[in-house]
Amino acid sequence: MKLYIKTVLQQNNWYFIGFGLLLLTGLAVLWRIEQGDESMWCSQHRTAWADVLFKYGTRLGEGLAFGVLALLFLWVRFGTALFIGITGVIVMLLSAASKKIFAHPRPLSYFNQMDMADQLSFVEGVRIYGGATSFPSGHTMAAFALYTFLALVLPRKQGVALVLLGIAVLVGLSRIYLIQHFLKDVLFGAVLGVGVALLCHYWHQRSLRRAWANRSLRPQRPVV
Repeated sequence: MKLYIKTVLQQNNWYFIGFGLLLLTGLAVLWRIEQGDESMWCSQHRTAWADVLFKYGTRLGEGLAFGVLALLFLWVRFGTALFIGITGVIVMLLSAASKKIFAHPRPLSYFNQMDMADQLSFVEGVRIYGGATSFPSGHTMAAFALYTFLALVLPRKQGVALVLLGIAVLVGLSRIYLIQHFLKDVLFGAVLGVGVALLCHYWHQRSLRRAWANRSLRPQRPVV
């Protein structure tokens, strides 16, 4: 396992350097703000283009993204398609369990308790969730699990990896912008997501020793 971690970090250094820098930046911001400051800032700095970007960008961290990509990878490699699905299932179970354990209030519930909810502005057409299911962000966990896994299995590591990292970051930021989560929820969700991706990629690589995992729905060219 130690050799695997060393190898995967070396082969995907652009992705993990970028992730590390973003994580440190997020932690530095978290250190300097009070809980809820990020929600208030987003409420006060809304723009029409950002509303559209984050309203639809957040869907890239939902189950549909896993389903579509798993189906597409059936034409590439059965093993990869299977582990995209497995990644999604693990995220779903881990997200549900961790939310139940921590039971942190969502921003809407938090501001209602502070009698400050009337100071928030919301993106039209977005359902705002309340209750004690804020920590960690499930969408962020899902996005970092899915797009980190893809970054590890796809070729052309540098450019593709940074694009996939950008998509995952977009989902994480959308959860804050849409007043669904706090920054701490997003950061912890991102770390858990990367951990899930590494675990699934490790199992994925071992599965490729089996012939079925390397097959696909793509028609085989006859040998002349």
